[in-house]
Amino acid sequence: SFYTNVGYNFDQKYFVSLYVRRDGTSYLDDDHRWLVSPTLSASWKVSNEDFLKGSSWLSNLNVRASWGRVGRLLMDEMYKGGPVYNVDAGWNGLPNISTYNGFPSINAAYVTGYVVPGTSWPVVEQMNGGIDVGLFHDRLRASLDVYSKVDRNLVLKIPTLEEEGYTGIVKNGMDIRNYGYELSVDADIVRGKKFQWTTGINVYTNQNKLLALPDGLQNLVIDNRRFLVGKPVDRYWLLINDGIYNTDDEVPTNPATGKKMSYQGVTLHEGDPKWKDLDGNYDINDNDKGMKGRLSPAAMGGFSITFCYSNWGVNVLLNYAFDRKVINQVLAD
Repeated sequence: SFYTNVGYNFDQKYFVSLYVRRDGTSYLDDDHRWLVSPTLSASWKVSNEDFLKGSSWLSNLNVRASWGRVGRLLMDEMYKGGPVYNVDAGWNGLPNISTYNGFPSINAAYVTGYVVPGTSWPVVEQMNGGIDVGLFHDRLRASLDVYSKVDRNLVLKIPTLEEEGYTGIVKNGMDIRNYGYELSVDADIVRGKKFQWTTGINVYTNQNKLLALPDGLQNLVIDNRRFLVGKPVDRYWLLINDGIYNTDDEVPTNPATGKKMSYQGVTLHEGDPKWKDLDGNYDINDNDKGMKGRLSPAAMGGFSITFCYSNWGVNVLLNYAFDRKVINQVLAD
Protein backbone atom coordinates (compact mmCIF):
# COMPACT_ATOMS: atom_id res chain seq x y z
CA SER A 1 0.00 0.00 0.00
CA PHE A 2 0.95 3.61 -0.64
CA TYR A 3 -0.92 6.57 0.79
CA THR A 4 -0.77 10.33 1.21
CA ASN A 5 -2.75 12.82 3.26
CA VAL A 6 -3.13 16.56 2.66
CA GLY A 7 -4.98 18.87 5.04
CA TYR A 8 -5.80 22.59 5.07
CA ASN A 9 -6.92 24.74 8.00
CA PHE A 10 -8.09 28.31 7.52
CA ASP A 11 -8.25 30.45 10.64
CA GLN A 12 -9.30 27.51 12.86
CA LYS A 13 -12.75 27.72 11.24
CA TYR A 14 -12.66 25.81 7.98
CA PHE A 15 -10.95 22.44 7.56
CA VAL A 16 -10.44 20.31 4.45
CA SER A 17 -8.58 17.00 4.20
CA LEU A 18 -7.79 14.71 1.26
CA TYR A 19 -6.54 11.17 1.82
CA VAL A 20 -5.55 8.94 -1.12
CA ARG A 21 -4.22 5.41 -0.99
CA ARG A 22 -3.23 2.82 -3.58
CA ASP A 23 -3.50 -0.81 -2.55
CA GLY A 24 -2.30 -3.92 -4.30
CA THR A 25 -2.96 -7.60 -3.60
CA SER A 26 -1.46 -10.79 -4.98
CA TYR A 27 -4.84 -12.49 -4.46
CA LEU A 28 -6.10 -10.98 -7.75
CA ASP A 29 -4.74 -11.23 -11.28
CA ASP A 30 -2.42 -8.60 -12.78
CA ASP A 31 -5.19 -6.66 -14.53
CA HIS A 32 -7.17 -6.12 -11.31
CA ARG A 33 -4.43 -6.08 -8.69
CA TRP A 34 -4.35 -2.36 -7.85
CA LEU A 35 -7.04 -0.06 -6.46
CA VAL A 36 -6.97 3.70 -5.81
CA SER A 37 -9.13 4.84 -2.87
CA PRO A 38 -9.76 8.55 -2.16
CA THR A 39 -11.35 10.09 0.93
CA LEU A 40 -12.41 13.74 1.21
CA SER A 41 -13.60 15.41 4.40
CA ALA A 42 -14.52 18.97 5.39
CA SER A 43 -15.73 20.69 8.54
CA TRP A 44 -16.84 24.12 9.70
CA LYS A 45 -16.12 25.20 13.28
CA VAL A 46 -19.11 27.51 13.58
CA SER A 47 -18.43 28.30 17.23
CA ASN A 48 -15.16 30.00 16.22
CA GLU A 49 -16.98 32.55 14.07
CA ASP A 50 -16.90 36.10 15.37
CA PHE A 51 -20.67 36.24 15.85
CA LEU A 52 -20.52 33.29 18.32
CA LYS A 53 -17.22 33.83 20.13
CA GLY A 54 -18.85 35.76 22.95
CA SER A 55 -21.65 33.27 23.51
CA SER A 56 -22.13 32.35 27.17
CA TRP A 57 -24.10 29.16 26.50
CA LEU A 58 -22.69 27.75 23.21
CA SER A 59 -19.16 26.44 23.71
CA ASN A 60 -18.86 24.23 20.61
CA LEU A 61 -20.65 23.93 17.27
CA ASN A 62 -19.03 21.93 14.49
CA VAL A 63 -20.57 20.82 11.18
CA ARG A 64 -18.76 18.12 9.17
CA ALA A 65 -19.14 15.95 6.08
CA SER A 66 -17.05 13.29 4.36
CA TRP A 67 -17.03 10.86 1.45
CA GLY A 68 -14.63 8.00 0.91
CA ARG A 69 -13.95 4.70 -0.78
CA VAL A 70 -11.85 1.77 0.37
CA GLY A 71 -11.32 -1.74 -0.94
CA ARG A 72 -12.39 -4.94 0.76
CA LEU A 73 -9.43 -7.30 0.83
CA LEU A 74 -10.18 -10.78 -0.49
CA MET A 75 -8.80 -13.34 1.94
CA ASP A 76 -8.32 -16.32 -0.41
CA GLU A 77 -5.76 -16.82 -3.15
CA MET A 78 -8.25 -18.65 -5.34
CA TYR A 79 -9.58 -15.40 -6.87
CA LYS A 80 -6.50 -14.82 -9.04
CA GLY A 81 -6.69 -18.29 -10.61
CA GLY A 82 -9.91 -17.80 -12.52
CA PRO A 83 -11.15 -21.17 -13.80
CA VAL A 84 -7.96 -23.01 -12.81
CA TYR A 85 -8.75 -26.35 -11.18
CA ASN A 86 -7.54 -26.46 -7.59
CA VAL A 87 -7.89 -28.83 -4.70
CA ASP A 88 -10.50 -27.66 -2.23
CA ALA A 89 -8.12 -27.02 0.68
CA GLY A 90 -4.47 -27.34 1.56
CA TRP A 91 -2.84 -27.87 4.93
CA ASN A 92 -3.46 -24.22 5.87
CA GLY A 93 -7.08 -24.20 4.71
CA LEU A 94 -6.40 -22.38 1.43
CA PRO A 95 -6.81 -23.84 -2.08
CA ASN A 96 -3.57 -25.25 -3.48
CA ILE A 97 -2.36 -26.80 -6.70
CA SER A 98 -1.73 -30.43 -5.77
CA THR A 99 1.13 -32.58 -7.04
CA TYR A 100 1.70 -36.25 -7.83
CA ASN A 101 5.33 -37.43 -7.56
CA GLY A 102 6.41 -33.80 -7.74
CA PHE A 103 4.39 -33.00 -10.89
CA PRO A 104 1.37 -30.64 -10.85
CA SER A 105 -1.95 -32.43 -11.10
CA ILE A 106 -5.48 -31.24 -11.88
CA ASN A 107 -8.29 -31.50 -9.34
CA ALA A 108 -11.78 -30.06 -9.62
CA ALA A 109 -12.56 -27.30 -7.09
CA TYR A 110 -16.00 -28.79 -6.50
CA VAL A 111 -16.82 -27.09 -3.20
CA THR A 112 -14.84 -23.90 -3.81
CA GLY A 113 -16.78 -23.18 -6.99
CA TYR A 114 -15.91 -21.96 -10.46
CA VAL A 115 -14.12 -18.60 -10.10
CA VAL A 116 -15.00 -16.35 -13.03
CA PRO A 117 -11.87 -14.85 -14.68
CA GLY A 118 -11.29 -11.18 -13.98
CA THR A 119 -12.51 -11.09 -10.39
CA SER A 120 -11.85 -7.55 -9.11
CA TRP A 121 -11.79 -5.58 -5.86
CA PRO A 122 -15.02 -5.23 -3.88
CA VAL A 123 -15.21 -1.67 -2.53
CA VAL A 124 -17.04 0.24 0.19
CA GLU A 125 -18.24 3.78 -0.56
CA GLN A 126 -19.46 5.79 2.43
CA MET A 127 -20.90 9.28 2.84
CA ASN A 128 -21.23 10.85 6.30
CA GLY A 129 -22.67 14.06 7.66
CA GLY A 130 -22.65 15.19 11.26
CA ILE A 131 -22.95 17.96 13.79
CA ASP A 132 -21.32 18.33 17.22
CA VAL A 133 -22.75 20.65 19.88
CA GLY A 134 -21.34 21.66 23.26
CA LEU A 135 -23.33 23.76 25.73
CA PHE A 136 -22.50 25.56 28.99
CA HIS A 137 -18.72 25.14 28.75
CA ASP A 138 -19.10 21.65 27.27
CA ARG A 139 -21.01 20.46 30.29
CA LEU A 140 -23.69 19.14 27.94
CA ARG A 141 -22.49 17.53 24.69
CA ALA A 142 -24.40 16.04 21.77
CA SER A 143 -23.47 14.55 18.39
CA LEU A 144 -25.66 13.52 15.46
CA ASP A 145 -24.31 11.48 12.53
CA VAL A 146 -26.10 10.30 9.42
CA TYR A 147 -24.49 7.93 6.95
CA SER A 148 -25.00 5.97 3.75
CA LYS A 149 -22.61 3.09 3.05
CA VAL A 150 -22.69 1.10 -0.18
CA ASP A 151 -20.80 -2.17 -0.57
CA ARG A 152 -20.19 -2.53 -4.31
CA ASN A 153 -18.96 -5.36 -6.49
CA LEU A 154 -19.15 -7.93 -3.68
CA VAL A 155 -18.09 -11.48 -4.53
CA LEU A 156 -20.91 -14.03 -4.35
CA LYS A 157 -21.11 -17.75 -5.09
CA ILE A 158 -24.21 -18.35 -7.19
CA PRO A 159 -25.57 -21.92 -6.86
CA THR A 160 -25.48 -24.02 -10.02
CA LEU A 161 -26.20 -27.60 -11.09
CA GLU A 162 -23.84 -30.02 -9.37
CA GLU A 163 -23.54 -31.93 -12.63
CA GLU A 164 -21.47 -29.02 -13.95
CA GLY A 165 -18.67 -30.02 -11.58
CA TYR A 166 -19.05 -27.19 -9.07
CA THR A 167 -21.42 -26.23 -6.28
CA GLY A 168 -21.50 -22.65 -7.52
CA ILE A 169 -20.06 -19.91 -9.72
CA VAL A 170 -18.00 -17.24 -7.92
CA LYS A 171 -18.27 -13.74 -9.40
CA ASN A 172 -18.53 -10.01 -8.63
CA GLY A 173 -21.72 -8.01 -8.87
CA MET A 174 -23.58 -7.79 -5.53
CA ASP A 175 -24.32 -4.26 -4.19
CA ILE A 176 -25.82 -3.52 -0.75
CA ARG A 177 -26.64 -0.15 0.83
CA ASN A 178 -26.66 0.40 4.60
CA TYR A 179 -27.93 3.71 5.96
CA GLY A 180 -28.99 5.19 9.26
CA TYR A 181 -28.05 7.60 12.01
CA GLU A 182 -26.40 7.74 15.44
CA LEU A 183 -27.27 10.16 18.22
CA SER A 184 -25.28 10.51 21.43
CA VAL A 185 -25.77 12.83 24.40
CA ASP A 186 -23.36 13.21 27.35
CA ALA A 187 -23.67 15.40 30.42
CA ASP A 188 -21.42 16.24 33.36
CA ILE A 189 -23.96 16.19 36.18
CA VAL A 190 -21.39 17.04 38.85
CA ARG A 191 -18.03 18.72 38.22
CA GLY A 192 -16.31 18.89 41.57
CA LYS A 193 -12.64 18.99 42.45
CA LYS A 194 -12.75 15.47 43.89
CA PHE A 195 -16.09 14.08 42.74
CA GLN A 196 -17.37 13.89 39.14
CA TRP A 197 -20.54 12.31 37.79
CA THR A 198 -21.01 11.87 34.02
CA THR A 199 -24.00 10.31 32.25
CA GLY A 200 -24.37 9.42 28.58
CA ILE A 201 -26.85 7.76 26.24
CA ASN A 202 -26.69 6.88 22.55
CA VAL A 203 -28.96 5.32 19.94
CA TYR A 204 -27.99 3.83 16.60
CA THR A 205 -30.14 2.63 13.72
CA ASN A 206 -29.34 0.82 10.49
CA GLN A 207 -31.45 -0.06 7.45
CA ASN A 208 -30.27 -1.92 4.39
CA LYS A 209 -31.33 -2.56 0.82
CA LEU A 210 -30.06 -4.92 -1.88
CA LEU A 211 -29.20 -2.82 -4.93
CA ALA A 212 -27.90 -5.40 -7.39
CA LEU A 213 -27.05 -9.06 -7.93
CA PRO A 214 -24.53 -10.56 -10.39
CA ASP A 215 -25.63 -10.79 -14.05
CA GLY A 216 -28.61 -8.52 -13.41
CA LEU A 217 -30.49 -11.13 -11.37
CA GLN A 218 -33.50 -9.83 -9.44
CA ASN A 219 -34.05 -12.88 -7.23
CA LEU A 220 -31.59 -15.39 -5.78
CA VAL A 221 -31.98 -18.24 -3.28
CA ILE A 222 -28.95 -19.53 -1.35
CA ASP A 223 -29.71 -22.25 1.20
CA ASN A 224 -32.36 -20.79 3.55
CA ARG A 225 -31.84 -17.19 2.41
CA ARG A 226 -33.63 -15.30 -0.36
CA PHE A 227 -32.21 -12.13 -1.87
CA LEU A 228 -34.57 -9.74 -3.68
CA VAL A 229 -33.26 -6.60 -5.38
CA GLY A 230 -34.82 -3.53 -3.78
CA LYS A 231 -35.55 -5.36 -0.49
CA PRO A 232 -33.63 -5.68 2.81
CA VAL A 233 -31.16 -8.55 3.14
CA ASP A 234 -31.62 -9.11 6.89
CA ARG A 235 -34.98 -10.89 6.72
CA TYR A 236 -35.92 -14.51 7.38
CA TRP A 237 -37.40 -16.46 4.47
CA LEU A 238 -40.04 -18.65 6.09
CA LEU A 239 -43.28 -20.51 5.64
CA ILE A 240 -46.09 -18.81 7.57
CA ASN A 241 -47.38 -21.12 10.29
CA ASP A 242 -51.04 -20.81 11.30
CA GLY A 243 -51.17 -23.64 13.87
CA ILE A 244 -51.49 -27.41 13.36
CA TYR A 245 -54.12 -29.70 11.89
CA ASN A 246 -56.04 -31.40 14.72
CA THR A 247 -57.68 -33.93 12.43
CA ASP A 248 -57.26 -35.19 8.87
CA ASP A 249 -60.59 -33.58 8.00
CA GLU A 250 -59.09 -30.14 8.65
CA VAL A 251 -56.54 -30.60 5.86
CA PRO A 252 -57.88 -28.66 2.81
CA THR A 253 -58.79 -30.60 -0.31
CA ASN A 254 -58.07 -29.39 -3.82
CA PRO A 255 -61.50 -29.25 -5.52
CA ALA A 256 -59.92 -29.70 -8.95
CA THR A 257 -58.06 -32.94 -8.13
CA GLY A 258 -59.73 -34.19 -4.95
CA LYS A 259 -56.30 -34.52 -3.28
CA LYS A 260 -55.39 -33.24 0.18
CA MET A 261 -52.97 -30.36 0.60
CA SER A 262 -49.34 -31.50 0.47
CA TYR A 263 -45.92 -30.28 1.51
CA GLN A 264 -43.49 -30.59 -1.40
CA GLY A 265 -45.60 -33.43 -2.77
CA VAL A 266 -46.12 -35.25 0.57
CA THR A 267 -49.74 -35.28 1.78
CA LEU A 268 -50.35 -33.47 5.08
CA HIS A 269 -52.10 -35.25 7.97
CA GLU A 270 -53.29 -34.73 11.52
CA GLY A 271 -50.55 -33.12 13.66
CA ASP A 272 -48.75 -31.49 10.73
CA PRO A 273 -48.16 -27.71 10.64
CA LYS A 274 -50.89 -25.59 9.12
CA TRP A 275 -48.88 -23.51 6.67
CA LYS A 276 -50.48 -20.77 4.59
CA ASP A 277 -50.85 -21.66 0.92
CA LEU A 278 -49.97 -18.27 -0.56
CA ASP A 279 -50.07 -19.30 -4.22
CA GLY A 280 -53.29 -21.33 -3.80
CA ASN A 281 -52.09 -24.53 -5.56
CA TYR A 282 -52.65 -26.82 -2.52
CA ASP A 283 -48.94 -27.72 -2.36
CA ILE A 284 -46.74 -26.03 0.22
CA ASN A 285 -43.32 -25.20 -1.23
CA ASP A 286 -40.81 -22.36 -1.49
CA ASN A 287 -43.33 -20.23 -3.37
CA ASP A 288 -45.35 -19.99 -0.14
CA LYS A 289 -42.49 -18.53 1.89
CA GLY A 290 -42.50 -14.89 2.97
CA MET A 291 -39.88 -12.42 4.17
CA LYS A 292 -40.42 -12.07 7.93
CA GLY A 293 -38.67 -10.57 10.95
CA ARG A 294 -35.26 -8.91 11.24
CA LEU A 295 -31.93 -10.61 11.84
CA SER A 296 -30.43 -7.33 13.08
CA PRO A 297 -32.06 -4.89 15.55
CA ALA A 298 -33.99 -1.88 14.25
CA ALA A 299 -32.37 0.24 16.98
CA MET A 300 -29.57 -0.33 19.46
CA GLY A 301 -27.47 1.69 21.84
CA GLY A 302 -26.29 2.11 25.38
CA PHE A 303 -26.59 4.05 28.62
CA SER A 304 -23.57 4.82 30.80
CA ILE A 305 -22.92 6.33 34.20
CA THR A 306 -19.44 7.17 35.48
CA PHE A 307 -18.58 8.19 39.04
CA CYS A 308 -15.09 9.41 39.96
CA TYR A 309 -13.81 10.25 43.39
CA SER A 310 -10.20 11.24 43.77
CA ASN A 311 -8.24 8.39 42.10
CA TRP A 312 -11.15 5.93 42.11
CA GLY A 313 -13.73 5.43 39.40
CA VAL A 314 -16.84 3.32 38.80
CA ASN A 315 -18.44 2.87 35.38
CA VAL A 316 -21.83 1.30 34.65
CA LEU A 317 -22.72 0.46 31.03
CA LEU A 318 -26.09 -0.89 29.87
CA ASN A 319 -26.72 -1.94 26.25
CA TYR A 320 -30.09 -2.36 24.56
CA ALA A 321 -31.53 -3.52 21.25
CA PHE A 322 -35.09 -3.30 19.89
CA ASP A 323 -37.12 -5.14 17.26
CA ARG A 324 -34.90 -8.12 16.50
CA LYS A 325 -36.27 -11.60 15.82
CA VAL A 326 -34.39 -14.76 16.79
CA ILE A 327 -35.22 -18.08 15.16
CA ASN A 328 -34.66 -21.64 16.36
CA GLN A 329 -33.12 -22.79 13.08
CA VAL A 330 -32.86 -26.43 14.15
CA LEU A 331 -36.56 -26.57 14.95
CA ALA A 332 -37.47 -24.61 11.82
CA ASP A 333 -35.57 -27.01 9.59
